[in-house]
This record gives sequence, structure tokens and C-alpha cells, in this order.
Amino acid sequence: HATLKELYIGDFHCEETELNWSFAGNLEPLCKGLPKLEELVVRSGGLSGGTLAFPNLKSFTAISGQIGPKTLGDFANAKWPKLEKLSIQLGREINGKEAMEALQPVFKGKVLKQLKHLWLGNYHLTDELCEVLATAPILKQIDELDLSQGTMGDEGAAALAAASARIALSLLDVSENYLSDDAINSLQGIAKSVEASDQEEDGGDPEDRYKSA
Repeated sequence: HATLKELYIGDFHCEETELNWSFAGNLEPLCKGLPKLEELVVRSGGLSGGTLAFPNLKSFTAISGQIGPKTLGDFANAKWPKLEKLSIQLGREINGKEAMEALQPVFKGKVLKQLKHLWLGNYHLTDELCEVLATAPILKQIDELDLSQGTMGDEGAAALAAASARIALSLLDVSENYLSDDAINSLQGIAKSVEASDQEEDGGDPEDRYKSA
């Protein structure tokens, strides 16, 4: 399939099998067989990256609850110079320190020069992620930041709001988190449009927060 431009791996529903029971395997062999691929979606309970090089890929989406630090690092270091959209469902299988270290190549903005949309959602440590993103060079480059379906509270919002002088997004999506009205209002200064629907309640205890998916 040397001319294939779009590929979706994992197009099944829960009546067929649970997401976490599936495994997509290693993505590396796809690189040689699909040189013109522009959009890749991988939906799987488990997957591994390998050495990834897609010269024409513009959009990559990973939907999984079990992405480990090695695989996340493979995504962050992949050679896809034309990538405009990077979407990763982080899940719970990786702790904050491992995730932040693995994503450093993306955060530094030195690899993905064409990146405009960044989704790091469905994460159980979104406040920690916000603190790192607030000073990350990549936020000067992208137009859209999606942190939906996570556990962001007012602390994470405050970290982003404090960086309003250097962030000018077209869209910030923080829907399905744990934000107060005041926190949502504080984010208006960093994006032309802020999507903040379907906020959850933690009863005043951050330990009771859980990611949406």
C-alpha cells in the first residue's frame, strides 16, 4: 500500500472487545510500507513504538490507557518533520516524572517544527503537566492545546494563566476536568477560545479526581 495516506488501527467497539484487552504491537514496520502516510490513528490497549520515521505524516493519534515511558519516548523522538497534529491519550500507566521526561523533545519545540495542535488528554496528573507546559517553548509555536478528559484543577489552571504573557493560543480545550468558574475565567487571557464544558466535582478532595476515559 505504498500510496496509502490514511490508516486507522483499532476500529472496534466494546461489544467486540474491551480496549484494554487489545494490543496493536510494534508500529515500526509500518514506516517502510507506508511512505506516503499522512494520517495515522492507533487505538489499542497496548502498543509499542520503535524507531518511527514517517516523512509525510501530518497527524498522529494514539488512543490507549497503557502507554509506557518507552513508547511515549518513541513518539516524542519520532522523525515526522511534517507533523501538524499530535494527539496522545496518556492514561495511567506512566507517572508524572516519566511522562515529562519522555515528552521533553516535544516540549522543547526543536523537533516538530510544523506542529500546531497538541492534545495530551485523559491523564491522571494534569496539574503536573500544566506546570511543565507553562514554561515549555512549544506553547509559543502551537495554535491549539487540548488538555481535556483529565484531572486539571485550579492549580493547573493557575500555572497556565501565570504564563499568559507568552501564550497566545487560538483554542484551549480544558473540558471534562475539575475547574471552578474562577479558574476557567483566568484562562481566557491565553486563548481566543476556551472550551471548558462538562467540568467534574471532586468534593474538595483532589484524591477523588479521575480521568474521563
